[in-house]
Amino acid sequence: MKSNLLIALLAITLNAASITVNISGIQTKDGFLRIILFSKAEGFPSNYTKGIRDTSIVTPEKSETVTFTNLPAGTYSVSVLHDRNGNKKMDSGMFGIPKEPWGVSNNVHPKTRVPKFEECDFLLKSEEIKTVLITITLPK
Repeated sequence: MKSNLLIALLAITLNAASITVNISGIQTKDGFLRIILFSKAEGFPSNYTKGIRDTSIVTPEKSETVTFTNLPAGTYSVSVLHDRNGNKKMDSGMFGIPKEPWGVSNNVHPKTRVPKFEECDFLLKSEEIKTVLITITLPK
């Protein structure tokens, strides 16, 4: 029984894929970066409790790299939020547009609204090692 479980877990791990997120455009070391991986539109782009994984980087450098491993094949979007004042939320203005630097996969930056999951999504295949480049920008 234990050997069957081990084989099943090993098969899942071997078929799992990963996403490496390369982040550029970081202007200051203030606060922290929050990188959120989403597999559906709910909560995208700023509600980290709706993402399937998230991580934070305190006092970020001008560029950073994060890898999410052991992912099943599927459709994903990534958002990066630079919480410069460290209040653990993305400060936003009219229409929910962030007041702090941000970026999303596919580098979509609508001027008058929050980006949609479908504009930022990409397909991750089984066993694929995908690299996503995100340039965070200052709000306009």
